[in-house]
Amino acid sequence: TVAQSKRTKSAPKSNMKPFYYVLGGVAVAGGVLIALTVLGGGKPTLAPEAKMANATSEELVQKAKGISRGDPKSQVKLMVFSDYMCPGCGVFATQIEPQMRATFGDRVTEVYHDFPLVSIHKYSFIAARAGRCAEEQSKFWEMHDMLFAHQRDWSFTREPPIPEFTKYATDAGLDKKAFVTCINSDKFAELVTANMELGDRVGVGSTPTVYINGRASVNPMAWDILRKEIEQALGGPAPSPTTTTDTATTTGQ
Repeated sequence: TVAQSKRTKSAPKSNMKPFYYVLGGVAVAGGVLIALTVLGGGKPTLAPEAKMANATSEELVQKAKGISRGDPKSQVKLMVFSDYMCPGCGVFATQIEPQMRATFGDRVTEVYHDFPLVSIHKYSFIAARAGRCAEEQSKFWEMHDMLFAHQRDWSFTREPPIPEFTKYATDAGLDKKAFVTCINSDKFAELVTANMELGDRVGVGSTPTVYINGRASVNPMAWDILRKEIEQALGGPAPSPTTTTDTATTTGQ
């Protein structure tokens, strides 16, 4: 059993209802600026400097832009807060998610949110940005799978794993030049920071954290438990496993 990665200090619990009112893509007027640490010399942004402390719940959901797959009209929505360097998240992504998709298909909408634990995982923020750079080319889930599948290969490099990320991006079919330009900038640093603040607001204290229609899963890394929780949310037992085609969209757009 792989333990979840926990923060050095847990965030306070809060009401999830406001976030589900706007998960369907409610437009919010106005922009919110975030101060970010940008390394000089053309090097990538590795960590946030400040968060959106004054943003409303609606602004955070709009700004965070969780990445979803499944039928957006499904009655069950999972909010998944994850860290690409977290061992438990690796188990969830490579073992639990495939079973969930095979069992429930589009009856469940999964919404992925970045929650890099920057105090203990030095490359988790830039890995989150790599995923968003891939989403820019409509290849988020391909990059998501690559990053988790090769987690042990890039997590312990001495330098930021830009070469590794570039290889995964190329293997996933991304335009190499566009990806390199994106990852070697501060692009999407604001967006990832918004995801972190959103996680703080809803009480995320470890990764992976999974909310099923607003209620935290007891143990998202135990498939038997998660399956029963989803079945309960659906109002009945799960159907026989089937192979479905996932559809990926970006919420908040």
